[in-house]
Amino acid sequence: MPYELVNGLWVPQRKGETAISIFLDESADEKQESVFVVAGFIGAEANWKNFASSWNAAMSEHGLAGVTFHMNLFAHGGKEPWKSLKQDADRGKSLLNTLLRLIRMQAVYPFGAMTLLSEYNALEDKRQFDHPYKVCLEVALSAAETLCEVAPGGKIRFVCDENQEMRDWMMSAFEKLKARRPELGKVFGVLETSTDDASAELCAADLLAFELRKHVDNALRHPEVPIRYPMKRIMEDGPSQFWKTDFSALLEPEYLWKPQPR
Repeated sequence: MPYELVNGLWVPQRKGETAISIFLDESADEKQESVFVVAGFIGAEANWKNFASSWNAAMSEHGLAGVTFHMNLFAHGGKEPWKSLKQDADRGKSLLNTLLRLIRMQAVYPFGAMTLLSEYNALEDKRQFDHPYKVCLEVALSAAETLCEVAPGGKIRFVCDENQEMRDWMMSAFEKLKARRPELGKVFGVLETSTDDASAELCAADLLAFELRKHVDNALRHPEVPIRYPMKRIMEDGPSQFWKTDFSALLEPEYLWKPQPR
């Protein structure tokens, strides 16, 4: 974690961390088929400390003990307990603000990659990346080394949402990427899979992945729509340096997407 929250201000942290964890989830809309996103949060060991217990406590305080948070269900769910939550607007708003405040106070760092499906579908050769998820994940893995300031001997641990269809490819691609780029092999630790049910950290990643997909989709399809509240909060709460980080060296310029000013 290159930054930490002190008295409401994001300030540079000491250079280098020995234990960094990145939790990533994917989001796509099968009906609109415009964008595929892999996103989540980065944190050093201290940033993730007590995250899960605080997240679960927030769910319990809002009458959702033992319930797994899914942003899609929170926003659109028509079944219980989400139906009752939507009917009680104050409780729903309180839950969302509590979870966003937790993300802010833990000083975990928003992070993600996305693929426009129109551009992906136009690719003639998909032998290596026969699913947009694979493109996003490899870009995210590559960008992690650029963003994280790992101390000598330190490692980055990745935890992805469990996807049985992709699991074998993920593990193989992870090892091949380390072999192909020695600088990644030096700082990459392990890649694990888990589920939202077992990981509050992945629930947070699910929230960001959903909101990032919505943000990009609206920028493409409905630029007149104001930025959604959760994404606005994440942008305003997070370190301004995140939005200035230049990852252009990772990809050819034609593959970089930049939203129009809103």
